[in-house]
Amino acid sequence: MFKKLQGIIFIIFLMAATSPSAPGVSKEYIDSLKVTLRSMNMPPAFLFLPHALSEVRGRTDRAGIWSLTAADAIRGARKLGIKVQVPNDTTMLNSDIRNDAALSTKIALGRLSELFNEYGDWNSAVIAFATSPAAFASMDSAQIADAPILKYLKEDEARYSKKPAKAFDDIERQLEMRQSELEAARHLEAEKNKAR
Repeated sequence: MFKKLQGIIFIIFLMAATSPSAPGVSKEYIDSLKVTLRSMNMPPAFLFLPHALSEVRGRTDRAGIWSLTAADAIRGARKLGIKVQVPNDTTMLNSDIRNDAALSTKIALGRLSELFNEYGDWNSAVIAFATSPAAFASMDSAQIADAPILKYLKEDEARYSKKPAKAFDDIERQLEMRQSELEAARHLEAEKNKAR
């Protein structure tokens, strides 16, 4: 599956105008993502999934436009044949593959495909991707039906359908804000440790 995925979305590498440390994306990236979603038989609304994921609060273990966990990013990169060293400090932006828009897109779409194959429907795959398969397994039918990520995705599709680039600009602002919050929290923790 990943070999097929690699071939299908190689165009994203060629068309994405980002650097590993810059989360912003180009019009070409957005256009190629639309083509990729169509070619992989994924819902067109997934164009707005990165924005919906950026609205989920309280997940400090995720980074990049696809809000990948470090474990998913490393596992996905290795499946694509990309050697990844596990950094001692995953906050090092230049070495964190989750901040590479093209690579994180390949990893995220691959992971979503895996989850779709496991659960048999896209809503379940999205919820498991946004939370975790373990968290999804513990949800009852009411929690699944009311999952915030599905609400955010539906709202973002309606809000940004005519201007998808605006959604990605908003993600960049949210990522910068999240990074500032994480740095402030780390600084506060370091000060507390120093005081002890």
